[in-house]
Amino acid sequence: MFRVLQCNRIIAPLPSRSIERVVKDYELDFFVKGHRDLYIDDKKFSVNDGDICFRTPGQRVYGEGDHNAYILTLDFSGETPIKNYSRNTPGPIQKIFDNELIKEIPSCFSPHNFEKYKYMFSLISQQIDFNSEASLTLVEELIYQINADLKRSAFEKIASLDSPVDKSAQYIHSHFGEKITLETLSNIACLDKSYFVRSFKAKYKETPINYLINVRLDNASELILSTSLSISEIWESCGYNNGSLFIAQYKKRFGMTPAKHRKQIWG
Repeated sequence: MFRVLQCNRIIAPLPSRSIERVVKDYELDFFVKGHRDLYIDDKKFSVNDGDICFRTPGQRVYGEGDHNAYILTLDFSGETPIKNYSRNTPGPIQKIFDNELIKEIPSCFSPHNFEKYKYMFSLISQQIDFNSEASLTLVEELIYQINADLKRSAFEKIASLDSPVDKSAQYIHSHFGEKITLETLSNIACLDKSYFVRSFKAKYKETPINYLINVRLDNASELILSTSLSISEIWESCGYNNGSLFIAQYKKRFGMTPAKHRKQIWG
């Protein structure tokens, strides 16, 4: 479990240079406007509108330029005092948290949807109690969304567009939460439905529909094991409109129900 130490928007009236400091806790910032050169352990990152920056305990940082951003600070140790918290106040350095979702976040990256992230950070900053169940769920959704976008970007870089069936596979990874039919996928590939199924199976060793099911279940499993979202929220977000079907397919894939899988990990 984690706690939110702060979340607010910082708007500097003029370009400025911040004092070099050592990061105490986990810092996740969303830059809304302007340009800033951010230095993390002496490595320079050029930050612009819509970029997300992530810093971990023990790193040395400072920045130069515009500063118009939402700043979110997290504690995974349960030991950092929350009252009157400030990043610039000296204090103990939080231990590194061993979590795959957190480890995957790079120092700086440009997500796909500026308005979506602006809305999510704004919503978190408006919470009266940052550590209410609703607030923590918002932060969990934000972290998952970041990881989903990172995987999407990685897939888009390596996906080959030479083959028509690769286009349909790429579409599945980007839109698995939406309604997808075999006709949808064959139209994307611009192939006759029967020929498309044969070609897809030859390339990916399974039918397009089974491929879609496995992508949905993999994403559902990641949400079940790494967030506190309800099972119904998860199956709906992964493209299912039938909870019984989701549970049956999940149990067949992972050997247990979603609830039992979560309990096995988290107790």
